[in-house]
Amino acid sequence: MADLSYLLELIDKESPGDISVAPGASEASMFFVIKENKLYSVISDILGSVKLSTKIWANNVRGGLERNIPMSHPYASWLYADTVDIQGIKADGKQASDQFLPAINIMGNVDYVAFNECSYANMYRVKVTFTSKNYNIINDAQLENVIGLIPKRYNYYSRDINVANGFALQEYYDFREYLRFTEMIIEPNNELITNTAGRGFWKSLPA
Repeated sequence: MADLSYLLELIDKESPGDISVAPGASEASMFFVIKENKLYSVISDILGSVKLSTKIWANNVRGGLERNIPMSHPYASWLYADTVDIQGIKADGKQASDQFLPAINIMGNVDYVAFNECSYANMYRVKVTFTSKNYNIINDAQLENVIGLIPKRYNYYSRDINVANGFALQEYYDFREYLRFTEMIIEPNNELITNTAGRGFWKSLPA
């Protein structure tokens, strides 16, 4: 879980954030202030991140994903961070664009064009918009409770010209990542079979 203790909530006599609740369209917003050194890490800390897992399961099985889940709204925990808007609020001079270190790290050796100098701020205002999700937000520990000590193994065959019958037995492990962060969209559609070359019959096996 990301450490969000550096986020300072922006408050006023009347709160700048709000919550709107409606069927299928709940949304909330909050405002924070951060220092310049958190400018790029704040995005992944709030919206979540994912990387390949280094966990070694039982029987020396390796694989799966390691996720940091997005931030929840403190008053409406079913709402999760969806977008992050960042705005500089304390100018601290200017800096040559080609020396702006984060841009160099991201672009690498790619040639790009920018204006000569840009303003530099040491404090930023961050607006976080929270929305409800139509998929489960499950952290790694919760998913491991579902998987158990070892992910389920499945076998399948793939073509291999070096094997006598032309097929080699392969295996893979199901880490059940589809139980989280997965949106399934099913759109029914008609499937028509036409016969344009004489008379024919189609027969299907019973289900």
